[in-house]
Amino acid sequence: MKKSAFFSLCFVLALALSCKKDVTNGPSSNLLSGAEQYDGVYPAPAPVTFTEHDTAVSVESYPGQVVVFFHPETIETAARAVITANGGAVLSKIPSVGYYLTEVSSSDATDYIQALQGEAAINFACPNVVVSLSQGAFVLDGCNSGVPAGESHSQTVIRNLEDCGGVFGSCDNIIDANGTALADYILHGLIRAIQQNGNGPILVNISAAAGLNDGSWPAKSQAEQQRIEASWYYFMRNLLTMIEGLDQTYRDRLVVTVASGNGDMPIDRMMGELRVNPAFEGILDENVLLVSNKSEAMQPNGGNYAPNDPDVVVLDNPDAPLGTSYASPCALGILQEIIDSLNISTTEALKALKLASMANAGRFVNPSEIVDVLNIIHDRTEYKGNGTTLAFDLITGPCVGKITFINKPSIYWDGTEGTLIMPSDCTVTLISGEGCFIVGNPHDVKTFQFNLNGSNASFSGTGSTSFAIGQGAVPVSAAFTGAVNIMGDVTGTLSLTLLGEQSATITLFKQ
Repeated sequence: MKKSAFFSLCFVLALALSCKKDVTNGPSSNLLSGAEQYDGVYPAPAPVTFTEHDTAVSVESYPGQVVVFFHPETIETAARAVITANGGAVLSKIPSVGYYLTEVSSSDATDYIQALQGEAAINFACPNVVVSLSQGAFVLDGCNSGVPAGESHSQTVIRNLEDCGGVFGSCDNIIDANGTALADYILHGLIRAIQQNGNGPILVNISAAAGLNDGSWPAKSQAEQQRIEASWYYFMRNLLTMIEGLDQTYRDRLVVTVASGNGDMPIDRMMGELRVNPAFEGILDENVLLVSNKSEAMQPNGGNYAPNDPDVVVLDNPDAPLGTSYASPCALGILQEIIDSLNISTTEALKALKLASMANAGRFVNPSEIVDVLNIIHDRTEYKGNGTTLAFDLITGPCVGKITFINKPSIYWDGTEGTLIMPSDCTVTLISGEGCFIVGNPHDVKTFQFNLNGSNASFSGTGSTSFAIGQGAVPVSAAFTGAVNIMGDVTGTLSLTLLGEQSATITLFKQ
């Protein structure tokens, strides 16, 4: 009998793959110096509300436990001094990346977080979010692969990695004695995986996420939906902050595949919010791949989804319908096989996989298409632009509003043809009026992708996509006309058509 998707996400491990290229010792720095993992008792999970940027946020958390990220240059004695001065105690730590899991009286946690947010040495602080609310189904009892029946969750994850072309290296248990996956275990496991991988590619799978893993997000109340979304967001923020704290010599070789979660929840808005931080945007682009088993709301399977997000892809391997836990390692297996067989970098392989996925309506990953994209990338020059804002005024009767698009284009060009790929973050703002059509979904993120044709002296292209804003799907067209300038960069005009046309002159810089 098949395992249900209900259990498939939650009881997980982090996988570190040892690629065949290099098994020498890595950089001299010891990421685990002074690290201690908390193995004590966790309080019962409960909703916890705290304040960030003057906004109240509710997450599912372990009351009294607070994750604190210091700027990585902060030495441990200084970090401890800040924590204790504000009434906290250290439970777990990885000083090399500025990570500390701390404890305070649950009644003081909100004030404690707010006080820490004012400390100059601190990157950010938030409650220790719950990775999974499910209990008991799969308890890790080893990391053996290839068991065809009666598999533990870990064994099924490893089998899917191997079935998709990967070579299993080692596993790291992220589950406590009660069968609960813990964020602290995941973060320690990630650092251990990075530390032991020498100078070669560092490939890690995390088949866990925060948020809803035991039901349907659409069926929850609005307050519950917001708490589920916030829990997922802060788990991802912890993960990205951990990677941000790594030295560039590690990040240049690191790819982490992450199961998107099994809550049947749209995650494109949260992904857009994560990218507001420029450092996170770069890490998502170069180091992280979110993997789902579906691309639209009403499809089967229970995966969290983002059909137009550049860093979220869909896998349809045989076990993927059981949960994103089994889709995620398959994506990593595909990446590893391509990296090893073609002798390319992790960055090249990840970029090609994402671009190949974007070309498919369902965002599916096809290994042969990845190879085709690699051939295009190798034959084309990449040009990357900064964020460009285009805004439209909306006046309908008594309703006055504004629709704003923040666009981040990239162009791949070979002198006669190419492709423009542009994530676009759309926000709808109601300025005045009541009962207005634009009141509804205020935010969506989509990606334009279209072909370009011409010559270095002049090339152009057009494309369109629909944004889920207001009360429905709103079609938006994009166009670009440009040329390679005397500096070797691309200069041109980017335009969007919605309520009329808005355009801007932009420069995309040769990479």
